[in-house]
Amino acid sequence: GINGDYYNTADYQPLGIVVTDGVLRSSDGGHYAVGFYEDGSAIMGKPQMEMRIFIDENEYTLGAVNKTRGSQYFVLLTEDYSYTTISKTPGRNAVLTIVDGGELTTNCTLTLEVEEIIHTSEPIPLEEDQLILSLADNAPAWSQSGMDALAEGDTLTIEISCDDAWEDVEYAIGSLYKLVTDGVVETGLEESSAPRTAVGLKPIGEVIFYTVDGRRSGHSVGANMY
Repeated sequence: GINGDYYNTADYQPLGIVVTDGVLRSSDGGHYAVGFYEDGSAIMGKPQMEMRIFIDENEYTLGAVNKTRGSQYFVLLTEDYSYTTISKTPGRNAVLTIVDGGELTTNCTLTLEVEEIIHTSEPIPLEEDQLILSLADNAPAWSQSGMDALAEGDTLTIEISCDDAWEDVEYAIGSLYKLVTDGVVETGLEESSAPRTAVGLKPIGEVIFYTVDGRRSGHSVGANMY
């Protein structure tokens, strides 16, 4: 085993995308990623995910899937995120079930039914087969109007899309940095030495995994990105 995506050391959530078995476990955060197709071939780059919510024919931005709720946008949380929503700031939470569209993927249109609206500053359990659409009380007025329009028994639609080449990935994991493009080293890379893990793609499609030890005094110091 080698290291995967960078993550937040406070709550262990990945910064970038996570896809396993074709299911979207966490959104891309705008970062680079490596994805793998069913035949084992790979793709690198940015998935360029777009996520939207439609409530009463009005469109709202879905800011993230299974990442910490901020103060700007809706976030969608599932049991893949944690045992609970974790958030301890005031907000409204629409408890949802999928009634049409299948699973949450990088390319899906889901119809969801509202089971309950919960206004709380405490974490809410994330149950199997349930999703929670969460919005902070200090979010912008336009987003608040979307939550205002929801009531128990209502339905809403979530649309998620990405760059066409990423639609069929079975597995994907994020990365903050891209080292090389078409054989040319990128600029602005981290220059300090540390343990490193990299994934490379040869012109013939072969995938290379590379890891460097570090932070072991008298044994290894790691490497910089260059």
